[in-house]
Amino acid sequence: MSQDESTLVWTLQGPADRSDWLIAELDAYGFEAFEERPSGVIAYRRETGWTQDVRAAALQTARDVGFRLAAEKREEPQNWNQAWESGIRPIEAGGFCIHPPWHDPIPGYRAICIEPKMSFGTAHHATTRLMLRCLESNVRPGDHVLDAGTGTGVLAIAARLLGARSAVAFDIDPWSQENAIENVERNGVDAVDVRLGGIEQSGPGPFDLVLANINRNVLVEMLPRFAELLPAGGRLVLSGVLVSDRSMMEERLVREGFSEPEVRVEDEWIALVCALPEEQ
Repeated sequence: MSQDESTLVWTLQGPADRSDWLIAELDAYGFEAFEERPSGVIAYRRETGWTQDVRAAALQTARDVGFRLAAEKREEPQNWNQAWESGIRPIEAGGFCIHPPWHDPIPGYRAICIEPKMSFGTAHHATTRLMLRCLESNVRPGDHVLDAGTGTGVLAIAARLLGARSAVAFDIDPWSQENAIENVERNGVDAVDVRLGGIEQSGPGPFDLVLANINRNVLVEMLPRFAELLPAGGRLVLSGVLVSDRSMMEERLVREGFSEPEVRVEDEWIALVCALPEEQ
């Protein structure tokens, strides 16, 4: 954002498991930076191009996702990008250090450099940290991995660094595909195929391991397809699910033929790890 124009700040309240969805939608209306809070999202954009029509459309989109506008204000001109970037610092999770390009990694960890651009996949969100903590015990040498809803590509990159043979990653957002490709190249990993689109972009499989850090409703829709893409003994790691939805998600997984899941918890979020039964 320019230092010569004021910044519009929206405070939106709504369901925590839809924050990433809201952020993706508001990006289309010129919002350039976001802070996720337990009660919702704070969104920032410059004043240039902000009209009543754009405001009305953005407000309706937020409502459609399940959020309400709790506050709207304008801040004096500042270099918001610089202020936002200063808050993105290296994060440790699951033996990894996720760091932005302007910070050195923490010694002693596997380093993954992620250019955030937005707040997805920087490991500042509990669901990303949960997923990373689950990887070390679930990625096996030679695995073919599917990363569903890849965002920045951080999980696919982490899987390759842990010895996976290859990964297919997909996302419905063109920004995410571009950003994930950049991050794959930045970290010097190969054999990661980043595709634009939904679950249909996974191809026929099979995959040894499926990773999915998406919102609950999308996960439920994809579960039958995940079961088809995994062979007997294939593993599934999920997050993007609130603690309050644990029982429902456990029941859905068992219904689709998966084992009773192992559950990890951080704050109000959970990750679930399960597998299809081995052939007898």
